[in-house]
Amino acid sequence: MAYERIYEEEREKIRQERGEPEPEPLTPEQEAEQAAWIEEMTTQEVTV
Repeated sequence: MAYERIYEEEREKIRQERGEPEPEPLTPEQEAEQAAWIEEMTTQEVTV
């Protein structure tokens, strides 16, 4: 999707302009935790 590509490019540009270091890559454990959290959030029933 074009929006996602543009968003990532802009985030990278801002990070560089601020002089922030490049983020460390996620470990396999962190990736698994992140995937589990995303799955949990997308399957939760919303109550209002």
